Amino acid sequence: MMIKIIHIISVAFLFINTFSVLAQEKNGNLSDYDRIGIAPYISDQVEYLPAGAKSNLQSKLRQIISMNGFGNASYNTRFILTPNIQVTGKSIVAGAPPRVAVNLDVQLFVGDGFEGTKFGSTTISVKGVGANENKAYINALKQIGNQNPQVSRLISSAKQQILNYYNTQCDFILKEAEVAAAQNDFDRSLFILSGIPNINSECYQKATTLIGPVYQQKIDKDCKVNLQNARNIWNASQDYEGALNAVHYLSAIEPSSDCFKEAQRFSNQIGQRVRQIDDREWNFVLKAQDLQEQKIEAARAVGIAYGSNQPQTMTYNLRGWW
Repeated sequence: MMIKIIHIISVAFLFINTFSVLAQEKNGNLSDYDRIGIAPYISDQVEYLPAGAKSNLQSKLRQIISMNGFGNASYNTRFILTPNIQVTGKSIVAGAPPRVAVNLDVQLFVGDGFEGTKFGSTTISVKGVGANENKAYINALKQIGNQNPQVSRLISSAKQQILNYYNTQCDFILKEAEVAAAQNDFDRSLFILSGIPNINSECYQKATTLIGPVYQQKIDKDCKVNLQNARNIWNASQDYEGALNAVHYLSAIEPSSDCFKEAQRFSNQIGQRVRQIDDREWNFVLKAQDLQEQKIEAARAVGIAYGSNQPQTMTYNLRGWW
């Protein structure tokens, strides 16, 4: 069982390091704006939209974001691309069987959904025919090209306003991250700092400078918690099974944390005891020292994970957008 645990841990570390390298390679090919996340968002305020058509429209919005030079946000972000739909006509097309035809005006808006600031909008008129209303909507929405000139102009105009946001709000964003860290909400702090794209080098560098110390605070706190949990388990059951359960917490301790050496000593104590009571070799070794680059990547990964675990049904301020 010990070999199996060590194998699992090794595979996990290999996956994390591989993912980190791939992410760096990918980012090397991205423009600055690709690193800005824009979320596709369909408000409940949108006029009746069949479920199938809503899913289709969500996919269409993701394609538009990607094809027009922005990164698709898979977690909460303040910048959104959101639609409103007005039905300008609906009729039944005679035939066997009869079909439904719809005329739609699809309004697309880009803006800051947290502040409720609309950056711009455009309207695209589309038509669709289908066996039912849902299919008619889907066929109509397919008419919106991913690189429609109107949409491209809308996205392009939004880029400058997003840049202006980071130029003027950087100090406030960094302060928000510092407050979160002061409240021991390190994951949120890393989420805020990691979300600052490299479109304003000064702001990005300030954020990167803060990421290291915040991550250090996080792993120091986590180290104490994990070490105490390991001690509690070991004290309750000083046998081979207890050792394996303690390993679960010890293996989560980062080598750069301030109690890592203490954790190493405790692991050695467990190993000595295991050899005494079970005459088994203790093969578990805490992982080696992380490189600084890996620490930064790990810190950013914490921020991404925090955002990904937030409620996916965000409520944005769209008052006055349409």
